[in-house]
Amino acid sequence: MEDARISHSRASVRVALPLAILWIALGLFLKSWAVVAAAALVGLGFTSGMILHRMNAHTLARITWFLIANVGAFWATFLVHPMGYISFMFAPACAMPFLMFSLGRDRNTVISLVCVPITFWFVGWYTDYSLYDSFVIGEEQARTIIAPLSAMTVFILVMIEMSYFASVFSSYSRGLAVARRRAVVSSEAKSAFLRSMSHELKTPLNAIIGFSDLTQQDAEHGREISPKALAERMEMVRQAGGQIADMVENMLAFASLTNEASEDELQPVDTTQIISVQIAKLLPKAEAKDLDVSCDFDRTQKVLADPERLGEVVKQLLTNGIKFAPEGGWVHVTAHQVDEKCLRLMFIDSGAGFDENDVVRAFRPFERLSAENGTISGAGVGLAIVRTHVRAMHGRVGIEKDAYGKYAVWIELPIAPEKAS
Repeated sequence: MEDARISHSRASVRVALPLAILWIALGLFLKSWAVVAAAALVGLGFTSGMILHRMNAHTLARITWFLIANVGAFWATFLVHPMGYISFMFAPACAMPFLMFSLGRDRNTVISLVCVPITFWFVGWYTDYSLYDSFVIGEEQARTIIAPLSAMTVFILVMIEMSYFASVFSSYSRGLAVARRRAVVSSEAKSAFLRSMSHELKTPLNAIIGFSDLTQQDAEHGREISPKALAERMEMVRQAGGQIADMVENMLAFASLTNEASEDELQPVDTTQIISVQIAKLLPKAEAKDLDVSCDFDRTQKVLADPERLGEVVKQLLTNGIKFAPEGGWVHVTAHQVDEKCLRLMFIDSGAGFDENDVVRAFRPFERLSAENGTISGAGVGLAIVRTHVRAMHGRVGIEKDAYGKYAVWIELPIAPEKAS
């Protein structure tokens, strides 16, 4: 709220200073130098506040203009007959500190500044505004000239405060609404995470525990285990351990995501090289399922990206393709230039693809879609990682029908300028 209080104080002095000048002009019109001096003192307070705000001495600015303006207005009450209603100017002044100071952090300052106008008002009331022998502005002029101007001044000050309250309340309400939405999203994400992990971790853990127990029981009862059977068990344990390791790796990658890439990280990157490197790393998994993994580029094309982020994006999408493609199937990456500024990479596989209704849901964290109750393990954060990385590189990501009529993932990245290559 600090910025809002400073903004309100700046607005207050900017609006109130012309009012002080108007009172100076009125004093000149009535040929009352005492009233001119009192109004000038008020104007000096507002001017000092403006100067101190420009010097970034915001707290001092608020205290200074508030005190000086109150002293000037208090002096004016002894110059003008009570029919001028000058004393009512203190009513909105009492509320000013609450608009400009935090009660929690500046409790003593708030109490002191509230006491100032209240004390002034009681002094005026107790003395019947008659510290001088006679009023400079008499009853007739006070009633016909000063009273309307006082009412206008109070109205403007009150409207400033009301608009500030409305602005703060609206901002506070929006903040609460945003916080509530974030809490709901966080709660839903937590629930989705727990559902996903409870299912996805149980399957490989059961395999590890089951084959470990079976081998231990064979050993305890002296049953001979053939090398082939032992190798098969260990392979199942290894695969289950690999599944858990992949899920943990994805979870750690998702937890460490940043939403923006610095300008220094973005550089011309050879997409062909990035994809070739990732295919080579994932080739053992593809060969285990007898999958054909390939890419089709018209020509070498460089995009403006972060090599590490783009590598992670390609890795996640290729891993998904290998995971969901059937035995003996294929995974294919195509690239084509959308326009002069953008290159689109599309990741296609021979799997079932996405359902039309999953296009939006697919990018939500921990969303497993139709695979939630299937046999294929995963944490459901792969596409969420992809979306975050692509957006951080000022790119786009989506799902639409491929050449085979199935829904597949695509990413678009800005093409690197020729001079940067």
